Amino acid sequence: MSAPKAQPLREQLLRQIQLTHDWHSFRALSGVLALLERAGAARLPSAIAEALIALRLVRAGFSVEADVPTPNGKSCDFRATRRGESLCVHVKRLLTSVNDTPAIPSRLRSAIVCRRKVRAELWWSPELESSSLARLGRSFNAFLREAAIGESLSVRDAPNIEIGRIRIHRPTTRQMELRVERADRVRTLDRIERLTLRAFDQCMPRSVNVIALVGDHASDWELFDVALHGTFVERWDRVPNQGERRAYGRDDNGLWTRHRAPWCELAVSLTATTSDTNAQLSQGILLTREEDARPDAAIKLARRGLLRSHPH
Repeated sequence: MSAPKAQPLREQLLRQIQLTHDWHSFRALSGVLALLERAGAARLPSAIAEALIALRLVRAGFSVEADVPTPNGKSCDFRATRRGESLCVHVKRLLTSVNDTPAIPSRLRSAIVCRRKVRAELWWSPELESSSLARLGRSFNAFLREAAIGESLSVRDAPNIEIGRIRIHRPTTRQMELRVERADRVRTLDRIERLTLRAFDQCMPRSVNVIALVGDHASDWELFDVALHGTFVERWDRVPNQGERRAYGRDDNGLWTRHRAPWCELAVSLTATTSDTNAQLSQGILLTREEDARPDAAIKLARRGLLRSHPH
């Protein structure tokens, strides 16, 4: 990913500061501005992410304080307040390599006729010919008909060299979804977990805490969701939904599932799009500890402050 140069974004921030009449926000944004100015190449992506989050909060009508100390000697990146209600925002920058995703070959896709409502990710050897792709697709199709959520299949040729693999990741509500396997999935998931644990340590007790994960890939939110809630599995201790044979849930490996960070109930996943002259955030996706949580005051506050999409 090519990170934008600091100067254009610094000028944008300066213009925003000039429009900020709240003294606390003025000081916070001035501090972020100074951080951008002195950030080296390694620190610049994180500094830009913090600047974009601060801009979004201010533009949503929040008064912003930066680097607020916590009782355990840590600090939260921002405390944002609007009409007497506050949330503590912990910004974490996830750097990944964003590569072009190849299209699934038509011979492979056409051999998969199963219509089960699941999402599966697959990989195939780029050296396979059309006939081999068709055979691989038939193997995948047979697997999809019978395998459970979370199971995987590796297909090998005669010399025992892997030529393809597939894994069922989660149920879907409408139809089967086939996706190309993300090559950095394991490495990225591990990185997300480590960043999240660091954010947990920075949470402010008895406050609304929100982890804002800023990544490079549009599907980062799905790995963030797995890190927090756990992997999808079939649950035999639950009653299936009407019209379905299986009941689904999560395993016990999610960071929230393991009851970590009692003061952190919310997280937001955002994607940073950058160039040499510009940087902006996606609208964002909100994740809650309780997956079907009703929109309470904290959720509404986080949505207003962090899920709005503005050009920067």
